[in-house]
Amino acid sequence: MRAWIALALLVASAACDSPVCHCPAAGCDTCSTEITAGVPVNSLAVVSSATTNAPCTTKHDDHTVSVSIVGAGTCDIHVQFADGGGEAVQIRFDKVQGACGCYITAVVTSVEQMDAGSG
Repeated sequence: MRAWIALALLVASAACDSPVCHCPAAGCDTCSTEITAGVPVNSLAVVSSATTNAPCTTKHDDHTVSVSIVGAGTCDIHVQFADGGGEAVQIRFDKVQGACGCYITAVVTSVEQMDAGSG
């Protein structure tokens, strides 16, 4: 199993006017908007499908997968490759309260390789 350490601040556009406020680059107060993150997948494999649990949604093309959620939550993503293998990825979206208000972080909490026969 590959170890992935990823932390990304994912925010929608908003403004933060305070000079002492250290907001994420794209803004603040985004805890109830749709947040999208890239899913780490084997870049050499062709993605044939990607699914996730509600209320999360996924989109994919041949080599990339993204997952979206409104607000905080955990998304369990199952990626199937054309060669029969796949990956199970979990991404946790957390609310972070700070001087600027609320924003969302995304943390990849697990990546598991699946062989063609392991489902």
